[in-house]
Amino acid sequence: STLLSALLLGAFMALRGYAKDVYVNNQAGNDDTADGTREKPYATIMAAVEVLENSDSLHLTATGIPYRPTGSIHLKGIGGTPEKPLIIDGHGATITWRRRYGVDQWKDEGEGIFSRKMGTNSAMKRHWEGFDLVMFDGRPGTSCVCRAALEPFGYVLYTRRSEKRSEADVPPDTLFIRLPEAKTPADVVVETCAPGGLNIGVASHIVVRNLCTMWVAGDGMGSYFCHDLLYENVESAFNTDQGMSHHSSSVDVRDSHFHHNAGCGIVDVRLASGNAQSRYVNCLVENDSYRGGVEFQDGDYEMENCIVRNNAGLALQARRGSAPRNISKVRLKNCVFIGNPNPKTRWPQNTVEIGPNCYGSVVNCTFYGIAMKLHVKKNTFPTEIFQCAFIPAPYGPDTILTINGLDKTMGGSVISHYNYFASGEIRINHIDSPRLNENRQVFSTPEVYLKNDLGLERGSVSFPLEGELSPYNLSGLNGKGRNGDTIGAYLEVDEP
Repeated sequence: STLLSALLLGAFMALRGYAKDVYVNNQAGNDDTADGTREKPYATIMAAVEVLENSDSLHLTATGIPYRPTGSIHLKGIGGTPEKPLIIDGHGATITWRRRYGVDQWKDEGEGIFSRKMGTNSAMKRHWEGFDLVMFDGRPGTSCVCRAALEPFGYVLYTRRSEKRSEADVPPDTLFIRLPEAKTPADVVVETCAPGGLNIGVASHIVVRNLCTMWVAGDGMGSYFCHDLLYENVESAFNTDQGMSHHSSSVDVRDSHFHHNAGCGIVDVRLASGNAQSRYVNCLVENDSYRGGVEFQDGDYEMENCIVRNNAGLALQARRGSAPRNISKVRLKNCVFIGNPNPKTRWPQNTVEIGPNCYGSVVNCTFYGIAMKLHVKKNTFPTEIFQCAFIPAPYGPDTILTINGLDKTMGGSVISHYNYFASGEIRINHIDSPRLNENRQVFSTPEVYLKNDLGLERGSVSFPLEGELSPYNLSGLNGKGRNGDTIGAYLEVDEP
């Protein structure tokens, strides 16, 4: 049991007598002579991880030069105690898996074109249009639509998921590049993502802080079957899958930034066994390229004081997976969701979606250019929407709230109080509602299906807007509900 494991670990720590600090310095360290002290640090993270024991602390020296592991940093089966967790402190360091692929790792296709296998897990609709995937002598290359359009220092990549592979004239999951005449990868430094990431498995009581992971061919950070993990002030970006992804783990994430990932910024799921529970506080999820911002599945999830903006596809999705009788729970408090005016994805766009068999609580949130979709059929608990603001952007959406499965036979219900709805449409059970009038009074609907006045005048609020309304000027949303409560989020949103 978890208690027995903790007692045994505590007894081991008492016998061992201490927990050590292990230092890494990629400029002054030497793996051959290191003892892990500050005076004799390791040069590589991989070597330092090999000597870690329970409740130790790993310290990276921020030298200004990124750390470049040759594979995944994998911690499995070691951890700490509630009183003495194992700590990984980057002290502001960056770990990158961007690596050079030499001439022997490319296939010469002729005419200055070279190729190599490169699988990605992105939801690309067409060719690669995300972050700069390939660098030539330190400068970003140009992503092209097809092989025929390749110019020197250009590249093309399609995946098996792409809907328009017929345009590609290249096989899927294969990266093609073109170099200037008579040049080869021996003459030009060609860099792109490599497999890796910071992965923690079957462990408890670990703290990861002050660290950035980048350029992983996969997830930047993640865990599986872990308990009591804490991430503080971490960043994960430019990864071909998720920025952060946890599987059947209990995780707390604070003050962190996930951006420019080809999958999602965050994806947390429950696997066939174990429990999934995540809490994100003061986090920013933005500019993720293809799939969306946040996905939660089969667990208990919470986001507070977070900003999710400018992501392709879904801003957030909570859903139940395939396991029987599972119920997902998602709580959103004081968060701001901002849509993407130019999403490039085959996935649903600019949406916060809470699916069937999910319990949702949405309090003091602002949705700008975002549609909320609720699928409440067969929900044991009602979905709650309190003191939120729904505002269309110039690019949409026309429908600001959709509720499906809301009838007697499905057993779902919604509770809503004191929300602000700007002009737009509300759809219930796929039926178009009247548009909201100039005074922003919400249409009436039978209370037999909607509990506590969703859509009724006494259950909503209207107030004058002050100045130009934008996601970066929310002063017009400082209206007060009937009890003097703030409507919408009260976060300050800086322009990107």
